[in-house]
Amino acid sequence: MASDTVQTFRLLKTGCNIVRDPQDPKSIIAIIEFTKFSDLTQADREELNFVSTFLRKTTKFISYVKSKQRAWGGKMWGIGWRKSSDEDQIAGRYIKAFEAVNAQAYHDLFSLSGRVGEIVGRNFKKLAEIPFGSNRELMAEHGLPSLAALEYGEELTESDCAPHLTFTTNGFFNPPHTDDEDVSKYAFVMFLPTHTKDGSLATDEDSYD
Repeated sequence: MASDTVQTFRLLKTGCNIVRDPQDPKSIIAIIEFTKFSDLTQADREELNFVSTFLRKTTKFISYVKSKQRAWGGKMWGIGWRKSSDEDQIAGRYIKAFEAVNAQAYHDLFSLSGRVGEIVGRNFKKLAEIPFGSNRELMAEHGLPSLAALEYGEELTESDCAPHLTFTTNGFFNPPHTDDEDVSKYAFVMFLPTHTKDGSLATDEDSYD
């Protein structure tokens, strides 16, 4: 492990940890909270399983990031809205071309994205209410659609906090980097052990792949 190689590293694996900036004691780099499956309610498990399986299903309609500068291994995917690279377009959704016969399946699946946004937003707010509120204010100020919005111009809900969501599979890892052009100072990250086949939660350590 890295902590065996670099003595100043600390391995975090339990509880709630607040990581401060060593160069600025007044700044917090991250709030990291670990939750055991055994501490989750059945409702919690069902919600997280809904998120993870939903994301796995969306891979039928989106492409993973193929840039070697952004991904060294595994796969990273994105859903929601992003800056458009097409002429005369400002923004668009992460969608790859698919046959018309799959249009209804796309609509049925992505119509459920509002629940995903609600679950993610609620967990973000529970962990760090001020960063959640800051992100939401930025969206309202600049007229940014939520990741769940199927059309531009839909009103934000109380749980909306991001225009897009990225997720990773297959042991994804990327080069060290900084996102200097991000408008928001904050990001919410959730790590879930899942089965590769369908994205369902791997609550049993022996079945985790």
